[in-house]
Parts: sequence; structure tokens; C-alpha cells
Amino acid sequence: MKSLHASGEWNRPDSGVRMGVEAWVAQGADFLSHTEVRLHLDALKTFTTMRLCRGTGTDGQPECALQVRNDRWRVVSVETVRLSTLVIPRRKARCYALHVIVEDRKTGQRHHRLVVHMPSGVDGLRGLKNNAQGKVYRSALVGLAAYVDELDGPVVITGDWNLHLRKKWVRALLAKHFPDFAHTPLTAKGGTHGKRFIDFSLARGIDLSDPRIVPNPASDHRALAEHQEITVKDQTYPKADTTTQWFQSRYPGSSMDANCGVLHTTESTDWPGYNGGATAPNVTAKPNIPAKRLLWRQHFDMDRSSRALQNDAGGVETNTLNVAQVELVGTCDPAHRTSWGKMRAGVDYIYWPDAPDWALAALAEFLRWCDTEHGIPLAGAQVWLVYPASYGQSNPNRFTFAQWRALKGWCGHQHVPENDHGDPGNLDFARVLELAKGVTPTPPKPDPKPKPAKKSRVQQARAGLTEAAAILMAAARAARPGRAHALKTEVRKIREARNNLPKK
Repeated sequence: MKSLHASGEWNRPDSGVRMGVEAWVAQGADFLSHTEVRLHLDALKTFTTMRLCRGTGTDGQPECALQVRNDRWRVVSVETVRLSTLVIPRRKARCYALHVIVEDRKTGQRHHRLVVHMPSGVDGLRGLKNNAQGKVYRSALVGLAAYVDELDGPVVITGDWNLHLRKKWVRALLAKHFPDFAHTPLTAKGGTHGKRFIDFSLARGIDLSDPRIVPNPASDHRALAEHQEITVKDQTYPKADTTTQWFQSRYPGSSMDANCGVLHTTESTDWPGYNGGATAPNVTAKPNIPAKRLLWRQHFDMDRSSRALQNDAGGVETNTLNVAQVELVGTCDPAHRTSWGKMRAGVDYIYWPDAPDWALAALAEFLRWCDTEHGIPLAGAQVWLVYPASYGQSNPNRFTFAQWRALKGWCGHQHVPENDHGDPGNLDFARVLELAKGVTPTPPKPDPKPKPAKKSRVQQARAGLTEAAAILMAAARAARPGRAHALKTEVRKIREARNNLPKK
């Protein structure tokens, strides 16, 4: 996607604004971000192919704006965010950011776009100036970092930062406050305001490339054009069957950015039907015990909400709160610890609290993939209660709404609020994490060799006579003719004796 940011005092005629935007739209720009737009809103409104989103400052006047290409992107929400309570002395106003959530009309992929105009007069030789403007800048930077830290999914922050990005201390300052973000590459020639490169982007989950400084006929700043590409995540587990029970076409769910996960047990010994997908998780794993591996079926993309959790009206979201869900075929009920009717645990099904290391290792491999592809941390709930103590909404392990919203990592169905299920019981989650982080799994014990059946006395006698006959025959072959004849006679007698033994 093509993005262009134009900053500066808009002290030029509207004709210059229209000329610049016309050129950028003609080049296929997806997003045009602006700061200090209050004088030229009417000019921006004339471009009907671009949806205009505006943010307001303290005085209620537009400060930042974003134009969004209508035919490709849908605007989900527009919000103005106050970054600090301090007043910028030069502007006599507080520092705000414009936050717009957009959705790709074709794929449904969403991302966050923020436009900022940070205080000026703060760019020192080795750090932020220790003046009133610098104090506001520090406060606004902390507020911005805290705000975007709570956002899930790809984020890009574009604007007039009033800091020269080519300075090492500036990049260090931004890395301190935005450790998961990358900045616009420093490959563009020149600056956006004189020689200073102060208009740029920070992005998380979005690759920034091909920056170019382009003329801006409507401002004292030059514009920054760059290519922005959302990092593509693998939505299906490579080992999963995505055909047999794929339910996403029937239940499309909501787009999300998975950052936590819930483990369930199916309390069955075979693939569940999930009511045709109405109660399905994202993936299901079924043990293939003879082969000592897990078979996987996927039902929804990893970044698509699934349907295995109870969600009450009001309260907190469950299925749609960026949670990936996994059902493990088997049980956590101690009533089936050793047997389930005629079936035997460890032979016909798995009792997951006693799961063998090979099964935990296969689950750990999946969790490691989720960490690599989707950033779901290899961490989670510390206590996993044994079933049925884990059952019920009042079990001591059940998360509060705040704990559930803050979860980054993995938990069990027994932890999720608004739910009463107690699975997967006291699963050895600590061992799963060890294996996911690289601990070598314990090799399965080989089946013991069957002991040879004890021979009867008759069988022992027959074996002894056979062995004796063989020894004498070997001696006869090596002896002189007279001696050989005598030995062969003894062999015949031994064989006759052996043949006269009872059959049992």
C-alpha cells in the first residue's frame, strides 16, 4: 500500500493543496496523512475518492487528518487521542493524535493508523531540550507509547515528529519508547524540512520501504512517500488438515490479531462434529497413539474468531478477544484416568493430565509455531486445577475480567470468565512450555521384549539329543574311517531315542 504524509504550516493557497493531492491520488496513494489542516479542509473534502477522517485539538479545530482510499479500504472507526495533559507553550494547546482503524475490503485485514504532530523546538544536539516544549514532548511521547501498546494488530504512526531522524540519539529515544516498532528507512535523500528528516513513520507489523522525499506545493515541508506492507502471517498450521472440517465459510466470525490462546479437552475419543461448526475452535488435535503423534484439523484461520467459549451479554468478550482456541481430543476427567468403558487410557485415548511426553511435545511444537507466526508468547496461567475442582464459574482459578483482558499467552477453559467448564484439568502446562522452549522430550519407552516360553522337560530332552547328534556327526566327518563308522552308529541311536520321545 502506498502512503504519503504532508506536514507543515498550510500557509499556501487552496489551489496548491488541491494540486498536491491530485498528483498523489493519481499515483494510486492508499493513504494521505496531514497535519495542521485547519485552513484547508474544504480543499481536502473535494476528493470524493478519498474518505476524509479528521482529528481535533484542544480548541475543537482540526489538527490532523487522514484521507483513505474508498475503493480499497473501509474506515471502521475514527478517534482523537489526547497524549498529554500538559499545554504546548507555542501552540497554547495540548498534544493529540488521530487514530483511525481501517479494514481491507477484500481480505478483511484491519490495521491501526495514527497521525501525530509533536511539539517543535525540542531537537537538541544530544537529546531533547530541557525546556517547556521538551517537557511536553516527553509527556506526549510516554502517552503515545502507552496508547499504542494497548492496540492489537498492525500499527503505523505517521506525522511531523519535529525530531531529525538521522540523529543517533533520536533513533535511540524512539527505540526506548517503541521497542517493537521500526522507523522509516534512512535511504531517502534530503530532508522533509530543510535538511532535517522530521516527517517519518514508526510501524509494528507493517514493513516500511522505498521512502522518497517529494515536493509539496502546499507547504514549507516536503512530503514523505513510502511503501507500507502488512506483514503476512501464516493463518493455517502447516500440519493441519484444512479441508475436512473447515467452517469459516459457514461462520466467518470476526477478524482479530491473536495474542493469547485457550486449551480445551473434547471429553471424547474421536473428532467432534461441533454442531456443524457452531461450537468449533480454531484447531483440533487428535492423538494417533500407535504412531505417537497428533493429527490436526483446522476450522478457522488463526486470526479469525472461533466459537468454543460461552459469551454472555455484557461483561467481557470471550471468543472475539484475540484468542486462538485449541481442542485436544481426549479427557481430563479422573473417572477415565485408566479406562473408559472397554477402552484403555494410553491405548485407545489420552487422559491429558497424564499425557505422554510425545503428545506434550507435539502440542509444544504447535505453541512454538503460534509464537513464531502470531506472537502468542510462550507463557500463561501458572495454576491448572485438577478436574472437577476446576469446574464452575466460582472456581478459584477463574480469571477476572481485567485478568482475561490482560492475558498474553495461554490458559485453559477453566480460566476463562463467563464460562463454567473445567478442562483441560491439571494438564502439565509447565512441561509443555519446557518442550516449546527447546527441552528435549523424553523418548518413549520401547515395548518390553516378550520372555521366551519355558520349555517342557520333553522339549528340553529333544533339544539336548538334537544338539548331541549334531556334535557327534561333526566329529564323524573329521575322524578316520573306522572311528567315523562308530560315531555315526551312535548318532543313529541318539536320533532314534529322540524320535521315540513323546510329542509333548
